[in-house]
Amino acid sequence: MYRARRSEATASRTMYLLALILTLTTVILVLIPGRAFPADSVTAGSAKVKISDGIRNVQMVWVDLKDPSVRIEAALAQNRVGSVENLADMAMRKQSPDTEVLAAINGTFFHAYGEPPTPWGTIQTEGKFVHLGNTGTCIGFTADNKVRMDNLYVSIDGYLEDSGELVNNWYAWNINHSYEDSSSIVIYTPEFGARTPDHDLTSIVVENGTVREVVGGPARIPANGFTVVTGNNVIISRFTPGQKAEYRLEFSRARSGEPVDWEGVYATIGAGPRLLKNGTICVAPEAEGFTEAKITANRGQRSFIGVRNDQVLIMGTVPNVTVYELAEIALSLGLYDAMNLDGGASSGLWYRGKYLTTPGRLLSNALVVTRKTGLERVSTNVQVVVNGKKLSCNPAPCIENSRVMLPMRVLFEAVGAEVTWNEKLKSITAEKGDKNIILRLNSPKAEINGKTVDLDVPPRVTEGKVFVPLRFVGEALEAKVEWRAREGAVYVRTVPEAG
Repeated sequence: MYRARRSEATASRTMYLLALILTLTTVILVLIPGRAFPADSVTAGSAKVKISDGIRNVQMVWVDLKDPSVRIEAALAQNRVGSVENLADMAMRKQSPDTEVLAAINGTFFHAYGEPPTPWGTIQTEGKFVHLGNTGTCIGFTADNKVRMDNLYVSIDGYLEDSGELVNNWYAWNINHSYEDSSSIVIYTPEFGARTPDHDLTSIVVENGTVREVVGGPARIPANGFTVVTGNNVIISRFTPGQKAEYRLEFSRARSGEPVDWEGVYATIGAGPRLLKNGTICVAPEAEGFTEAKITANRGQRSFIGVRNDQVLIMGTVPNVTVYELAEIALSLGLYDAMNLDGGASSGLWYRGKYLTTPGRLLSNALVVTRKTGLERVSTNVQVVVNGKKLSCNPAPCIENSRVMLPMRVLFEAVGAEVTWNEKLKSITAEKGDKNIILRLNSPKAEINGKTVDLDVPPRVTEGKVFVPLRFVGEALEAKVEWRAREGAVYVRTVPEAG
């Protein structure tokens, strides 16, 4: 529905790329004093890189993705789509009592010369897609720090209740992106704000999965739902107050339409063009849908991100280069897969409270490197055993306030409970026999069969997974929970012991 026109890269540029591969490059690394790599999993420094047109100084941050406490997150200015903010302030919004903010780099392109400052590329934050670009290349990160990079195309399929079932009978062009075309169909989520933009179209308010209002003009965006704005009368006629409604996303490769596995990715930034694929230069901006000379041909300040084969992520900035020269630099730094981010005055790199490259403007979005600090990780010799069977947990258990925390689904399924996660309410419901347990993310209160009880430690998101307190869950389901210090193990038993 929303796909930029693409053309094939020219043969002359292909020959140029082949010539670049043969170019001898030299890299001299200069690390920031007082820090060494890879002793610290997140550090920064600079490199002087020789390319076909001279030498460039590259500012960089290295991130060892093998460190399970490290996390790469997408951030929105002011926590909203269509706002701008200082890069450092945007990054520090990710800080919390158990999270340290280490570094940040500017993200995708945005409309920097007008209002509102709408993003151009795809953005997924905390597992939720809040804007779609469908041009260029996306980089995504899973909870266990795996990196995905592809020409991602995201389509939106809408479902409405019909005869008691949800059927696919509507669609949308984008999320939180306004169009002048009256036939457009746009979903607005709470990440846009409390209300839709001003318009003379129709607003369809969906709250708690149910159509609440179909009204002319702007409308509220419910905190636990979304609002569809469109002038398409066929689509409008399909919505009736009281109906169940939802939407789902489908992922494919932009040029080929092949399905793409984006399962488990919680943070995505789409920009481009791609610089390297499988260790080979592959720059083809026109084929990825880019038409502006400042991206396809001109020199300028540029930002990039990529990953090496040893799971080390490198993100950096370079002055006065084309995307082709940027690909040379990425290759010389040992990257295997790499892509271009926004550039020019938007290029910014921040590390441990200081700018390595200061942006020339406020920014719309960013990628932020964080590390968990408040949770003490259980050592690898500590076991969790349920009914005699050792659990395999990824991420591993952790301890907070002397309470063992486990990934929600692993724990509930191990004790034989059925578990559901409500993304809108950020709540967990577990049922086993006559027991019904409700926990809410970051809430110190829980419910057992409708009765409110206090928690020593609330459910938390750690490494992209919801962690819940083991002892509370076990005992709420009438299981026996025992810590055996000599063995360094937690034993949970939900069935009577034999004999």
